[in-house]
Amino acid sequence: MIDQKIAFSEYVLLIDVDFLNGIVEPIRCPAASGGDELPRLDWGRWLSFLALDAGIRPGSNELQVLLLYKAGVDRIACCNPGRLDELNGKACQTTLGEMQFACVPTADMTSTDELFVNLLQLAYDAKEVRQLLLLPHPAYGERVVEALTELFHDKPTLTRKVTYFALYPNKVTLPCKVDTAFYSIAKAFGL
Repeated sequence: MIDQKIAFSEYVLLIDVDFLNGIVEPIRCPAASGGDELPRLDWGRWLSFLALDAGIRPGSNELQVLLLYKAGVDRIACCNPGRLDELNGKACQTTLGEMQFACVPTADMTSTDELFVNLLQLAYDAKEVRQLLLLPHPAYGERVVEALTELFHDKPTLTRKVTYFALYPNKVTLPCKVDTAFYSIAKAFGL
């Protein structure tokens, strides 16, 4: 289990790096199909589109971006900047507010899905978190759905807004907003 003393911002984005490397990078670089390579995603631009889709509006918001990754991974191929050590502890200013990046490794102690669910539960319970945006890897998305369903069932009085992002529209049934990440990614690529 993760240390219970994590300081969260009012808006928290949990993003799986494997989702970006394994699913988004092939969209950006379609070498196999002979298509043109797209530019790398600009963090501020893409995450602004994602946050707007979740209902966050421009202002002086603090958005905490937690990038979860497995030991041995050191970069995000589709984003600029892409090196995790360059992103960790950095921030960028957008019209939505300040986006603060923290890279969270599994450190061979747990799996990425376990880490994702643990952070989801901690952020959901944290009083300072107003809204939680989730971008899990589809390989364990069902586990996240189960954890969210249980959280909403066990703590129905909490007023946290949660948006679950899938790559494409799907039939996920949750007691929270379900949206697609594809449109924000396509827009950030200029498509």
